[in-house]
Amino acid sequence: MEWLGLSILAWITIAVMVMKFGLSVATNLPGDVVSLMSMGVLIVTGCVTTQRGLNSFADESVWLVIMLLVLVNGLVKAGVVDWTVKYVMGSPKTYRRALNKLMWPVSALSMFLNNETLVSVFYRVVMLWCRNLNLAPSRMLIPLSYAACLGGMCTLVGSPANLMVSSIYLEETGKQMNLFTPFLPGICVMVVGLLAINLMQKLLPVRTPGTEAMSTKYVVELLVPTEAECVGQTVEEAGLNRVNGSRLLEIVRFDGEVIFPVASDEFILGGDKLVYTGHIRSVLAMRNQKGLVNATHHVYRASEVEKRNRKFQMVTLLTGSELVGHKITDTDFEKKHQVVLVAVARNGVQLETLPHDTVLHARDILMLEGQPLNPDDFQHDMMFLDDMPVPVSGRKTAIATLAVVIIMLANALNLMDMLHGCILACFLMVAIRCLTVKQFQSSLNWQLLCSYCGSICLATAINDTGLAEKTAHLVMGLSGTNPIVALLIICVITTFITEFISNVGAAAVFAPVGFYIAQEMGVNPLTFMVAIMFCASSSFATPGSCDTHELVSAPAGYTMGDFARIGVPMNFVTLITAVVATMIFIPL
Repeated sequence: MEWLGLSILAWITIAVMVMKFGLSVATNLPGDVVSLMSMGVLIVTGCVTTQRGLNSFADESVWLVIMLLVLVNGLVKAGVVDWTVKYVMGSPKTYRRALNKLMWPVSALSMFLNNETLVSVFYRVVMLWCRNLNLAPSRMLIPLSYAACLGGMCTLVGSPANLMVSSIYLEETGKQMNLFTPFLPGICVMVVGLLAINLMQKLLPVRTPGTEAMSTKYVVELLVPTEAECVGQTVEEAGLNRVNGSRLLEIVRFDGEVIFPVASDEFILGGDKLVYTGHIRSVLAMRNQKGLVNATHHVYRASEVEKRNRKFQMVTLLTGSELVGHKITDTDFEKKHQVVLVAVARNGVQLETLPHDTVLHARDILMLEGQPLNPDDFQHDMMFLDDMPVPVSGRKTAIATLAVVIIMLANALNLMDMLHGCILACFLMVAIRCLTVKQFQSSLNWQLLCSYCGSICLATAINDTGLAEKTAHLVMGLSGTNPIVALLIICVITTFITEFISNVGAAAVFAPVGFYIAQEMGVNPLTFMVAIMFCASSSFATPGSCDTHELVSAPAGYTMGDFARIGVPMNFVTLITAVVATMIFIPL
């Protein structure tokens, strides 16, 4: 049964793609959940067979992604980033010099290291430089994210989208791409892209960092213990209405009664919740003086609350965090980690709701007080915005780097398979103690892997249902018999679509189409596949299109328009360069 030339299974596949996009945009469902749901629908409806669907988890590129995540974390722990900052980047004295000393090394490292890890580490370098140069971090963080994206295009391991295209090419041809297959055209795209950022630097906005909002006006909730000295006194007598730069907004009694506005002769009772609006640090200093506690649960006396080793930490929530879409009181996060949420910032603006009544969103900035959190335990859930120590370079740096270089060269010379090399390198990282076993485990981003497997399954469905063939015929109908025009059309579509779905998703959708077009036109399919690699990673115009953009968006205080202003021209620059450079180095 067909409708408009497509089988019912092809229409189901289209519906799954639309559903996947809609759920990602309109809901707080994690990407891995959406991908697994999509995979389930494709298998149950018969768009892919059960065996082919589940084979997505056994794909060689999946395990290569797993090993690369571990390998990258090992290199960071070995001090590679510290060495780069000390001996390559130095301490620039001007903005333009800082911009280039940041972008070029980051692009080079991102050819082999995970982009999100790089951006989260170099974020701290950027913040230090910005303080020294009196610069707004927003002038540096978009270039940091763009540089990581551009460098990642140059090798197969630089981007999950590249590995996705390589996997599809291997399935179609039985030939494995080399690690450096996209290197020469990729270098051209990278260089032109970095030069374009230099020329368009005036389009970079000046924004107030989201972290600065935390030191200004916010809502703080405090609780009055039963044996606090202020119990039985009026607000005036207790001095609770006299806080520098802040005011007592309302009192919430233990029985739920809300007193607003608060009169100076209002009595304080044990179990009262005091809601202040103003400067956080002033309110919390008063809290310690008056024997109050953070508003989590009722206590008998302030000494019941653990005070040792407590500190403030600021984090920004990532899309995959378990807190996204929930109030923090609906989770056991505070109790489990012995912290209290004292403030929430969104888009650099104070929220009117109380912190514990706020439904948290991705890219929210949270101020937490309590036991120090270990960033290694949360690297897939949140990015820490405080000054965190970067592992220093030393003997392990040279050993780890040498091991990775040998593996890369062995693969380039076809002496060793990349997956086997990465497995050996990961064991070496643990053997020389660059990584502990716990750090090895925390390096595995299962959310990314499930999303990746879901995209492989979708690519299989696009092929098996004939959707790739129909789409290819449509593109060929628009281009006539000219393969250059066909290549340009598929690259334009990929560049546009990748702004709204993940780069892996864009690669999964359009790589099968590109391969079929090349096959039908009798030209080199590798040209189409490599060009699609670049275009799938050319997501510059929207903050949600790339994980690295998401990392820098909240701390810098960016808006949607900030990315579009410089990202749309960047899309055109990389698109044209990618098509031209690919045809030069990998001829049709």
